Amino acid sequence: MPTTVTAAKRGGAERLGAGSNWPGRRHGIEMDRALELVANEGLTLVPPYDDATIIAGQGTSGLVAEDLPQLTTVLVPVGGGGLSAGVSAAISTRSDRPRGGGRAVRCSEVDEGARRG
Repeated sequence: MPTTVTAAKRGGAERLGAGSNWPGRRHGIEMDRALELVANEGLTLVPPYDDATIIAGQGTSGLVAEDLPQLTTVLVPVGGGGLSAGVSAAISTRSDRPRGGGRAVRCSEVDEGARRG
């Protein structure tokens, strides 16, 4: 987890038995440290967002759309992208395809990606 993670997220992970390691604020630094711990200590890596099982699990929250036939718009918070990818996949199966979209606020990497197209 990055040094910028909320106390609630850190506390929740620790209550479930996860250890905390705070290598930095950038994903590359954090992932490098995570892979080092996996290799050296035999730990299990739980990817933050870029993994098919994470996206599928996050997508279950989008399945509620099946119970909302009047749904026309879906707003999803954007962080790493797992939740938005999963919800998008879940709602894309609807024949009426609700409108969706989003933009991260105060996220330099996403802002830079949007500028580059």
